[in-house]
Amino acid sequence: MDLAWILMPNRLRVTRSECTYCESYENPRNFGRGRVDAPLRCYHSQERLTNRLASVSVFEIKGHSKQFKMIENSKDIANRDRSYWSTKKLQGHLERLELFGTYARKLYDDQYFLSMMNSLNLILNGESTDSLPLECDLIGQAVDFFEQTDTNLIQKIWVLGLVQRFQMYHPTIDVLSTGSSDGQRIALSRLGLALSLTQRMNLWDPLITSVTFNSAIWIPTDLKKALKRVDLLHHVGKLNQETNQTSQSIFFKEVYDDLLQASCPFEPKKANSLAERCIEGIKIREEKTVEEESMDYISSHLYTFSKSAKNYIKKSLGSQFDSSKKMIKKHFEDIEHQRVRTLKRNQIQHYLQESPDPFIANLLKPFTDEVPVNLDHYKYILDCFEALKTIKYDLDIHRVHDPSSYSSDRRFVISVLYSESPYITGAGNYLASRFRTGNYLLHIAMSNISLGIC
Repeated sequence: MDLAWILMPNRLRVTRSECTYCESYENPRNFGRGRVDAPLRCYHSQERLTNRLASVSVFEIKGHSKQFKMIENSKDIANRDRSYWSTKKLQGHLERLELFGTYARKLYDDQYFLSMMNSLNLILNGESTDSLPLECDLIGQAVDFFEQTDTNLIQKIWVLGLVQRFQMYHPTIDVLSTGSSDGQRIALSRLGLALSLTQRMNLWDPLITSVTFNSAIWIPTDLKKALKRVDLLHHVGKLNQETNQTSQSIFFKEVYDDLLQASCPFEPKKANSLAERCIEGIKIREEKTVEEESMDYISSHLYTFSKSAKNYIKKSLGSQFDSSKKMIKKHFEDIEHQRVRTLKRNQIQHYLQESPDPFIANLLKPFTDEVPVNLDHYKYILDCFEALKTIKYDLDIHRVHDPSSYSSDRRFVISVLYSESPYITGAGNYLASRFRTGNYLLHIAMSNISLGIC
């Protein structure tokens, strides 16, 4: 297999203290051709992985009297056996998963994703009799990947499927818990929460069997719900953190904790209970607070992903909207559009603060102004991308942009265009006219935006 695409730019490499595995990445014999750079960060030990887990953002139970209810699959626990990794069956599964990863990385380059592919390749090649360090590194890179705010849906599923399989047979690698655990209370990383919500789902078979790669149709609905909930909880947490919301009501803490621990998909009774409290929480406040805004987002999530909660909300809000189903639907669509827009604006501000590529910064800065951009700016952006695509063989792009991040930067800009389009007259139709059906940039942007995870 040609692994030239795994090459990473030297500027992204960091100095690591004597790591045999990091050195092995630079040994050409491992891959048959060329040199493969070591990962961005090194997690080739249980200690390094544990330290990383202790430093990531976490989801914690807010009520001191509650604990996470972790669900274990007894069959999986009984089957955990390190010798399984040497069997031909799993070897074949991993090879097919690697092929899926090869497709997924083509959607756009992500350095943590490439590092995971590197570690998986070394495991498949049997470079070490003790594969635990390689597995620790793979999971460490997976944690880093999920901590990013702008990740690709297809790659997320690949990561979840792979780490889910590793967890099943390697109980020593615990990506659910973090160093934030306090006594019997436990905290989850973003990857840990995604795994917790999907632990009863079969992520493996769809990845290694008949998958239509150029469409998101094959992605199970329950999986979409799980990823959406991780995103929602992260957004609510960030909203409270960024607005210095130090004190939270007991009422809100109970809603947040129940949402965090609810099964996926929702049980009808639990979904109705959450919906009832969200509506009550909004009604009892005269002014729009951070908690009320969070309740809006949670109720919108319930309306979208729980049939029983949707029916309950329609009945409860019917008097406020003159029993108009269209008005209720538009109300929640507006809430979701605003949430995605706020999230995207925060990402733009973060990008502009991180010494960005001047060209990309010039495209994004108008979106931070109070006055909305117009279609002329949309045309300017897409014309620039088309021009670079057309002349890329004649222009030394290394002198103009950072080649390692340009494709992901471009994808981010396009996702901004879609998240802002509902607020700009004619923007949606204009984007549709510029992108062909099946265009990979359109597919990536729209599949993520439809889940609210851009």
